[in-house]
Amino acid sequence: MKEYWIRFREGVMAIKSIRYFLPSRKLVIFAILAALFEIVATVVTPVAVMDIIDNPLMEVHLSIFKYLPVLMILFIKLLISSFHYLMLSNLAAGLLKNLRLKIWEKILRLPISFYDSVSNGETMSRLTNDAIVIKDFFTTETFSVISGSIYLVIIGAIIFIIDWKISLLIIFAIPATLLLISFIARREYDISQSIQRETEEFQNRINQVLYEIRTIKSSQAEEYESIQGQKIIRNLFRLSSMENKIFALIQPCANILLMLLFLVIFGYCSIRVSQGSLSAGQFVAVIFYLFELTGPVTIFGSFSAKLLKFIVSAGRINQLFAEEEEPGISGKLSASLLPPQDIEVQGLNFGYQNNRMILQSVDFRIQKGSVTAIIGESGVGKTTFFLLLERFYLPSSGNICYGGVPIQDYDLYEWRNKIAYVSQEAPLMQGTIHDNLTYGIEDYDNEELTKALLDVGLLEFIEKLPKGIHTKVGERGTNLSGGQRQRIVIARALIRKPEILLLDEATSHLDSTSEFLVQNSLNKLMKGRTTIIIAHRLSTIENSDQIIILKDGKTAGIGYHRELMENNRLYRSLVSKQQIYESPFA
Repeated sequence: MKEYWIRFREGVMAIKSIRYFLPSRKLVIFAILAALFEIVATVVTPVAVMDIIDNPLMEVHLSIFKYLPVLMILFIKLLISSFHYLMLSNLAAGLLKNLRLKIWEKILRLPISFYDSVSNGETMSRLTNDAIVIKDFFTTETFSVISGSIYLVIIGAIIFIIDWKISLLIIFAIPATLLLISFIARREYDISQSIQRETEEFQNRINQVLYEIRTIKSSQAEEYESIQGQKIIRNLFRLSSMENKIFALIQPCANILLMLLFLVIFGYCSIRVSQGSLSAGQFVAVIFYLFELTGPVTIFGSFSAKLLKFIVSAGRINQLFAEEEEPGISGKLSASLLPPQDIEVQGLNFGYQNNRMILQSVDFRIQKGSVTAIIGESGVGKTTFFLLLERFYLPSSGNICYGGVPIQDYDLYEWRNKIAYVSQEAPLMQGTIHDNLTYGIEDYDNEELTKALLDVGLLEFIEKLPKGIHTKVGERGTNLSGGQRQRIVIARALIRKPEILLLDEATSHLDSTSEFLVQNSLNKLMKGRTTIIIAHRLSTIENSDQIIILKDGKTAGIGYHRELMENNRLYRSLVSKQQIYESPFA
């Protein structure tokens, strides 16, 4: 009993939380009023029929007028039912839209650390499966249960007025039916949870396969992925079949039990009619009402399982909403009008896991407008420093300061607007070349676009394309070469006019010709900007104003190329081996 009380309280709280996503109060009111009018029309119909049977007109040619009230009631009920369905459908669509908009906004505002621990499939499931479960429950199950409850009260009262002895039979029979159906429906809840988990795993698999389809094909791993996908799909089919069997069992069980109830009441009423203690009209009205009870009884029986499913989905979405977003921007210092400043790293410590620090007591200074290279073996924390500089993570201790102020004290979006990041992957979004050039940039003009493309050596190539700058780049930019993708990313950085430029192995995946073109583009981009480079090629770093060596997460040397060659053994070793290499999660 205690478990059901807890579930009931959770359900009430979950339903209350949904009110914030309702599209319109008017829509809810109209839907409720339509439901009430539909109930009234349904309840009145058997009474009108009873009156016709018990008070027939003697004149046959006038008897058609006796049926007019019933026909009018049925016609009005049809209109009300259509209106109720329309209101409920609009309410459901609006609720789903608002819920998904809120989830979508939340997903975009969550920090990178959230995605380190939560799979993409699980996040997608919140936006798709959970949102639909909530929409269906609130607009279908909740309204049906409320309407069904009103039906039961009104119909029970009318049957009691017609004959209290018949109402006693119904009072004893319906609870027994509900208990049996509810027992069967509990099993459906357990299976639906398994389906939810399998669906998330399947979505994860789809996401991974589509993202890495070229790797799969080049590795000839189609057969392996086929087997893995088949396992999940077959398991989903097995669980869905079990769920369908339970749903298929609920309705017949309810129908059989109700049919037995009908037979008992039909027999009892027949005896009463033959004895003259019950009129034929009353008998027909009771049967009408019993048929009307079939729907509510079935809904009530499966409601507990649907409620549990709803509670879980609502809980998962509320958990998502409870996740802490990236630091708010209110009350932060403005960085937009701040002129270029020095970057100072003070006792910086950071680890993705508390028991394993990637960076340990790192100290160095980067002068404004200078070019700084950060080198070291894989895993020493070079890319991690970039992530901290962009404020994807916060330091465990210590600070990165800009103009003497910790960067987390600046407005987050204004701070990131000062930075442009060019990585070795050269990521492009699905869309056109124009879309990618202006991605996230609001203030630009066509002359800037043209100049940026000219600076990176892409203008002539793009002008020769059939659709020019509006040519689709394909999924992840597959319609373009690696060098072209890289130069589009650099052109986008030029349009952004950043103060701080981060280059992460920007030319490592290119052939010599593409590297030459990209390097020329980078040289134009670097002019007058504070540039921080991660690279493993000596030609990229030897002309830097400053080279910072990291080893085991600590600063192992700072200076320019010639100075370090003379005084730093580790630097000489790295240069001689040409093993200055960066891994994606260093």
